[in-house]
Amino acid sequence: MLAQALGLAAVGMATVFILLAALIAAIVLMSRLIDLRRQPAQPAEAAKDADAQAEIAAAVVAAIRHHRARAPAGAGTGP
Repeated sequence: MLAQALGLAAVGMATVFILLAALIAAIVLMSRLIDLRRQPAQPAEAAKDADAQAEIAAAVVAAIRHHRARAPAGAGTGP
């Protein structure tokens, strides 16, 4: 009976291993197919992205300055 249990456990583990290996292979294959279909960014789109990044950076700097201006003197300084 112990031999049957070990055999059944081995079959189960082998089945799980095979299914997981197939899943990994499918994910890798789909990833490569998507990379082949993906087109590089156009220069105009890259310029728009750079402008958006500059706007975000400016907004962050403005928010920090606003926060610091509203904070009481000495607040946030360490011991």
